[in-house]
Amino acid sequence: MWGLDGSLITTLPSQEGWVWSVAISPPDSIIRRLGIVFATADLANNIKLWDIDGNLLYTLEGHQQQVWNVSFSPDGKTLASVSNDKTLRLWGFEHPSLTILRGHNRGILDAVFSEDDSFVVTGSDDKTLRIWRPNGELLQTIPTSDGGVLSVSVASQYQILATGSYDQIIQLWQISPDGTNITLLNTLTEHTGPVWSVAFSPNGEFLVSGSGDSTIKLWNKDGVLLKSWSSQGQTIRTIAISRDNQLIASGGSGGMVKIWGVDGSLKRELSPYHRGTILGLDFSPDGRFLVSAAEDDMVMLWDINGNLINDFKADHNDIVSDVTFSPDSQILATAGTDGSAKIWSLDGENLAIFNGHRTHQTRVLSVNFSHDGQRLISTDIDGVAILWNIKDSINYQTVRNYACDWIRDYLQIHADTENGDRQICQN
Repeated sequence: MWGLDGSLITTLPSQEGWVWSVAISPPDSIIRRLGIVFATADLANNIKLWDIDGNLLYTLEGHQQQVWNVSFSPDGKTLASVSNDKTLRLWGFEHPSLTILRGHNRGILDAVFSEDDSFVVTGSDDKTLRIWRPNGELLQTIPTSDGGVLSVSVASQYQILATGSYDQIIQLWQISPDGTNITLLNTLTEHTGPVWSVAFSPNGEFLVSGSGDSTIKLWNKDGVLLKSWSSQGQTIRTIAISRDNQLIASGGSGGMVKIWGVDGSLKRELSPYHRGTILGLDFSPDGRFLVSAAEDDMVMLWDINGNLINDFKADHNDIVSDVTFSPDSQILATAGTDGSAKIWSLDGENLAIFNGHRTHQTRVLSVNFSHDGQRLISTDIDGVAILWNIKDSINYQTVRNYACDWIRDYLQIHADTENGDRQICQN
């Protein structure tokens, strides 16, 4: 990359073979808003998409031989590529079922929707909070403490936001109903380890925090410490509160889910154990179930009394980073180290797979549903958040219509298409 005065800005070392073509994305286009500034074509049959600093964002795979040329459309919605495999491919960057939020420069460990779903808050290891409109518009960026943000929770009744950080502190923020103003209210410093999880009670009256210092702490909504107890040696990575505000579930090292009363009394330990650190817990909104997910690639569904109802392997490359219930308690969402978020029925049937993060090795760190249940947000270690349209994505007819819009012409005219396949999208 060169400046217009001829000065060398940077050299990109990650190319595979000769570089045959370079294309710059149009200013103010949808692809530029995704952070993609230029594309390259190389002998490895791939197309690579880069940001302004020379960081590789995406690799487009599909051509069978070297790619000779790439070019963006003037509106920046499409990239064309031609290859020695005798094909021209059109790559689309505008999709009706997803919106990409790009701006953080390190991993996003948590994200939550406002009560009316009018904005989204993301917390990142880059030591900032960002507030977004669901259309991808960034409202503001807020510096937090000196440690990366590990967890975010909102008490919508009082418009209070809580963040837990790697530097052992909790911060309470007042946030306006439209998300345009945020003010620091209080900083809580009683933990002596990273605060991996914070969760407001459903009624908004108290906050629970879990930490690497093996303690669980209960605070009132203003930040006054009400109760603190030991997790009995377990490093706490995730906390959930029952919908009746009476039970607290904790998980972390050792693979054991523990259920506590709000007075700190241990109610039960759930068995069988996970075979790895527990990273995700959630009570169902209807109050009937608890779900857990861990580094053993397993999801376990429990009834409210701690009896195991179902368990299934999530196929997230060994680690399930997060799990959450939909607002109607009918489906689950998971995130993992295979670059995907997934939707499941409660009996373990996979309903949808969302593969929009950079690669299949990208670690997706968190998932959360909007309050109306229409959207899912997934966040990853690269600092990218994606909003997915759930209704479109798990409706078979809608998915088939989208697919046929993309491939109908290809099936009709490609010489290698079998006769039976030519009829797939006829109707």
